[in-house]
Amino acid sequence: TRLEIMDILEDDAGVLVPVPWNDPHWSIRARSTAWLDPSDQSNAKHLIDLARKDVHSEVRASAISRLAGSEYSGFIELAMERLEHEQAYNVIHETIEGLQTRDQQSAKLAIEKMEKDASVTATMITGGYYARTGSIDRLSFFEKTWDRINGMPRLLHIKHYVDVLHLADEQQ
Repeated sequence: TRLEIMDILEDDAGVLVPVPWNDPHWSIRARSTAWLDPSDQSNAKHLIDLARKDVHSEVRASAISRLAGSEYSGFIELAMERLEHEQAYNVIHETIEGLQTRDQQSAKLAIEKMEKDASVTATMITGGYYARTGSIDRLSFFEKTWDRINGMPRLLHIKHYVDVLHLADEQQ
């Protein structure tokens, strides 16, 4: 169907009417971001519009991820804008991940702000970031947040903690 046709067309998916990034279904809009080359100014504009204005957070997250993984020069400014206005955790997560490759200081500031959010999702995103970046100075974060997380997510939180502990041991 439409997704299968898009898979076959790949880079030529723009010949479809309506163009996939304007499709009424969010999953098609999200998938279409893979075929928008941000080095083309028109495509970059479509991705920016999706990142800023799409009603579905998966589409916004996908557009942010695509821009972050490209040479798009305006990503840092867009990322900072999105962090200021975005409420969906998946978009915030993709934005911070993109910043980590371009502006580590801004990513660190954003994650430190997120650390104050007591939700399970924010705690998991923050713990994952600290594990990926080897932030041994943030071991106390894990120790202070055990009670926020129950069930299966706690196992991943413990794994992140152990990963950071191992790194701290190696550095001693």
